[in-house]
Amino acid sequence: MNNTETGIVHYHYICKMNYYALQKRVSLNIDNLNYHINNT
Repeated sequence: MNNTETGIVHYHYICKMNYYALQKRVSLNIDNLNYHINNT
């Protein structure tokens, strides 16, 4: 595998990780929002 291919693989991996992290953060925010709504 040459450097370009390695770079592309790492880029896709980082994008995927960022996507999952974002999804997790969004769902946590929604959970917190529901929690606040239910406890007011």
